[in-house]
Amino acid sequence: MKHFLFAITSAFLIGLSPKMAIAQVSHQVFDNLLSTHVTDTGTVNYSAFKKDQFKLDKYLATLRANHPSESWTKNERLAYWINAYNAYTIKLILDNMPVKSILDIHDGKAWDLEWIKLGNKTYSLN
Repeated sequence: MKHFLFAITSAFLIGLSPKMAIAQVSHQVFDNLLSTHVTDTGTVNYSAFKKDQFKLDKYLATLRANHPSESWTKNERLAYWINAYNAYTIKLILDNMPVKSILDIHDGKAWDLEWIKLGNKTYSLN
């Protein structure tokens, strides 16, 4: 499958160390996946990522089990939500492969699908 450009803005890449959130939830698994499957320019190798999908699924289970609370710092919450958005976007693409674009998913309205269960709520990418 062709590599596609994906604007990864994970907590790691915006300068929020995953260690800042380690007391609440570790983002190390996802950071390792990004380091392995995303170039410095943001190109994602989805075919290779698909081979590590079990690691992504494990990370998403961690997010589901550790929803942010008021006791989390602002940076911990920010890291959680940015990484959740990016991880679930990748998951959506992997689950719908082969696709040329995320716009090929759900008639171009992939962001409107409510399928992300975190805590007691279900979210869309919007």
